[in-house]
Amino acid sequence: MKFLRTALLIVCVVTLSCLVGCSKADSRLVGKWKNQSLPEIVEFKSNNTGIFVVKDSPALPFTWTIVKGSEVRIDIPFQGQIRSLPGRVEKNVFTLNGQGEQAVYVRME
Repeated sequence: MKFLRTALLIVCVVTLSCLVGCSKADSRLVGKWKNQSLPEIVEFKSNNTGIFVVKDSPALPFTWTIVKGSEVRIDIPFQGQIRSLPGRVEKNVFTLNGQGEQAVYVRME
């Protein structure tokens, strides 16, 4: 009986730790970010959707997921398919990688 309680307690602690760790990355990402090289803003919403806004271009919606720790995956509908791009959030910097290019954003809010 004592072993079962201990095992259940360990499972609860691990589960709670995972939930807290994931929510930190989520909350660090939510908000508006400004591209350092282009007139572009990306907004991450708390419902795991977002939008790219580039000056003089139509807005581009996407969905996002925390993959692991500070790693992020953005899924963008493109020509009837989904294009996935990896990214990373660290403090007030978000870096997005795609096909040999890298975009760096800083938090606006």
